[in-house]
Amino acid sequence: MKQNAIRRAMPLLVFGMSLMAASVQAEYGKMRFGCQVTTTTDKQGYISIRAHSQEKAIAAAGRARDVATRLGTREPVKAVVECVPIAGGRFRDAGFQTWVDEVLPQ
Repeated sequence: MKQNAIRRAMPLLVFGMSLMAASVQAEYGKMRFGCQVTTTTDKQGYISIRAHSQEKAIAAAGRARDVATRLGTREPVKAVVECVPIAGGRFRDAGFQTWVDEVLPQ
């Protein structure tokens, strides 16, 4: 009896999971942004984000749990400094931009 109930529920479960996957996929945008952040130990870090807008990239970067720092460690984000489009964008902080250009070639 229990197996019959599971068999009947399976199409609904698969449908529900496909809807969840579609909604998660829809959150990702077509634009790519590079974001400069500070970590919980006050190190500078970088994260690449796909988003529909710069505002959404900033919000997503602020929720990041693990970003690469300039010292080669990975740490959680404390604050977002700036997000710029990867294609043609430049960070205001020239030293950070130089590090991005050297370590993370486009």
